Amino acid sequence: MNQIRQFSKNAQKDFNLIDNIILYKSQNACSELMGRYKKSVYHMILKKVGNQEDAEDLTIEPFSKAFHKIALFKKNHAFTTWLFRIATNLTIDFMRKKKITYHQYLYLFFK
Repeated sequence: MNQIRQFSKNAQKDFNLIDNIILYKSQNACSELMGRYKKSVYHMILKKVGNQEDAEDLTIEPFSKAFHKIALFKKNHAFTTWLFRIATNLTIDFMRKKKITYHQYLYLFFK
């Protein structure tokens, strides 16, 4: 049975902003999406890397990648799901490059 997925008002607002980015190349829509989720992305990254400077440096990258690939975004999930997956993958890549071990990660995660 096909069910129509109901999204929150925030998710619907995100979809409208994404449409504006795709259709009109709206910088204001990009800025608004960043403003809505920058703190959350930063705190998620900080929790994983355990270093404020690295977290600050990494925070912009998920938005850059998301906006660059925004035309590929499908509205079957919330934008935040997609954005946080991008942020998580970029953080994992960063940790691999920095050679943060699994044990160090667990220590940072559970301290």
